[in-house]
Amino acid sequence: MRQVQRNLFTNVLSLITNIIVGVIYVPYLVRTIGIAAYGIVPLTLIVNQYINVLTGSLSGALTRFYSIALQQHDYERASKCLSTIIGVFVLLTLILLPFLIFFISNVDDFLNIPLKFLVSAKLLFSFTIVSFLVSLFTSSLNVTLYAENRLDWLNWIKILRVGLKFLLAVFFFQLVGKEVYYIGIANLVTEVLVLILSAYLFRVSRKKGVVIRRSYFDRVLLASILGMALWTIIHQLGDVGIYRVDNIIVNNAFDIVYSGTLGAVSEFGVYVGLVVSVVGSLYGPLILKAYARGEHQEVQTLVVNNSLIVGTLSAILCGLLMGTSKNLLACWLGSSFVDYDQWLLLKLLPLPFYAAAGIYAFSNRVWNLVRYPAIITVIMGGINWGVLWLGAHYFQGRINNVVDIISLMLSFAALIVIAQSFILNASFFLKKYPERKCDVWKVFGKIVVVLIVSWIISSCGSRMLNPTNIFYLLLLYGILAIFLLSFMYWGVLNKEQKKSFMYLIKK
Repeated sequence: MRQVQRNLFTNVLSLITNIIVGVIYVPYLVRTIGIAAYGIVPLTLIVNQYINVLTGSLSGALTRFYSIALQQHDYERASKCLSTIIGVFVLLTLILLPFLIFFISNVDDFLNIPLKFLVSAKLLFSFTIVSFLVSLFTSSLNVTLYAENRLDWLNWIKILRVGLKFLLAVFFFQLVGKEVYYIGIANLVTEVLVLILSAYLFRVSRKKGVVIRRSYFDRVLLASILGMALWTIIHQLGDVGIYRVDNIIVNNAFDIVYSGTLGAVSEFGVYVGLVVSVVGSLYGPLILKAYARGEHQEVQTLVVNNSLIVGTLSAILCGLLMGTSKNLLACWLGSSFVDYDQWLLLKLLPLPFYAAAGIYAFSNRVWNLVRYPAIITVIMGGINWGVLWLGAHYFQGRINNVVDIISLMLSFAALIVIAQSFILNASFFLKKYPERKCDVWKVFGKIVVVLIVSWIISSCGSRMLNPTNIFYLLLLYGILAIFLLSFMYWGVLNKEQKKSFMYLIKK
């Protein structure tokens, strides 16, 4: 468990870094370049997400095959896994480049970007996409760290990536100019440095028998990886239709100011997502190793117990933020953003279920249960896209307030997220472990209860104290968190889960 302690420590350090940078970076960008120019930034991230549908799926499949090969001490097969995927990424980069160049050249035909920002937008897209392609090779090398449960080293890489991007962006804005594309340059420089560090850590951490060679490119192994990755790709296409489509639709249906505002508010949801994944990410390698050893009782215990711990901790955090959404936006982005508190609330609402579902999803991936979840996710993503698009255009002229229209869209999206994340992944987990049915749905019910209790208590605390600056807001969070964590420990967790939770806290 000493490695778990290192992983947890660096996870927390990475979390603190992300929170500090997140709290400072988005308001800094909004003030420095303006909300309209900032509106381009979330759109570049969405484009990266579409590219990641393909490449991320291959990396995920690689992790499974590589980790199982290591557990079986088959270093030649592990070498073939790495060499094959890196070869595929080189080919994919060459294939994608013409399409990406065409998209960047005609970006104004796809997105609603004001003419005065067009040149900067094209440069930002160019630098951001190139930096993403560089990160592909970083992620390939980092598979070795994940398989060896060296999440501490992975966290140091994350800390470097987050901190350096922020510092370089500030450097460029303060000393060179205030064009939005300097964000892309900062991203590219950071990814190149991170790739160099990852190459060094790969050499240090890899098993002696694991090497990368062109001769190890294996077509048979590639077919196996693609067989799993194909359904993961389809699954992620559905995910994009659920998690990333709202900003594109808002951008096309309304104005870049609204999409910029939604992007800024959504960023806080991203940071919360990082927070709630701290504990959950520790158990991914443990679940994979237990599965590889055939210890299915251990897999069940890890999945059920930790989905509850992750879900309820997330519910406390999200409930606190939801109840103080107006105060939070005023302190974070400024009083002009208070009218968008419903957007923040609706972005936070499904996160506890999404966080808990991540544990079930990982279990399903190690079982290679990806086909039917992928098909269902694509259908749900299509429904979400269609409903949001129709809603945006149908309510124009019928509802005068654009903020209310977007709130209705986000309400439907939140319900889709809960259904697609928790209900879908838990259902497929139960196909392999039907004896845990009552336990799984108890997890769902307890998350609902903790979220509602946290939300109500936070709302009451906000009305009573009305914190007007970040110090008093954090003080309120600290007081309420102690009470809610006590409620979670004594009222929600059973004896086994209490033991697991307290052991984690003590270590």
